[in-house]
Amino acid sequence: MYEAQRDKLQEQAFSAQSMAFTSQQMQDSAAQVAAMRAAHGDMKRLLGTRELDVAQVDKLADEMEDLRALAGEVQDALGRTYDVPDDVDEADLLGELDALEAEMGAEGAEAVATGSAPSYLQDDNEEELPSAPEDRRTRVGVEDRRTAA
Repeated sequence: MYEAQRDKLQEQAFSAQSMAFTSQQMQDSAAQVAAMRAAHGDMKRLLGTRELDVAQVDKLADEMEDLRALAGEVQDALGRTYDVPDDVDEADLLGELDALEAEMGAEGAEAVATGSAPSYLQDDNEEELPSAPEDRRTRVGVEDRRTAA
């Protein structure tokens, strides 16, 4: 007897949930139809104007493709190398780079030990720079403010 009552209650709960689900689906469907109507009106309005003319869109896309191709050609031209032989051995170049790094590292270690700057940072012509000229207007303006206060 209790099992029969339990089964009936479960069926009633399932029926209520099913009705609520169906009601929610109907509301969602109505919202979708309203959105479709609004989109239909907007699309009709936009397609009726010259903003979305297919020929103009195609022309614009072609021009964009031409500009992209031109930009690629410019990048290719800028990426060319001059006076570099085709048979450059990369291992030799890496060896030279390692030698330069070692030389710079040795100069840097020597500079740290002696407290002086490396040779590539030292100024060969250490001339005295002239002092910056004074602006008379600025000096007078400062004095005028002092006397006014």
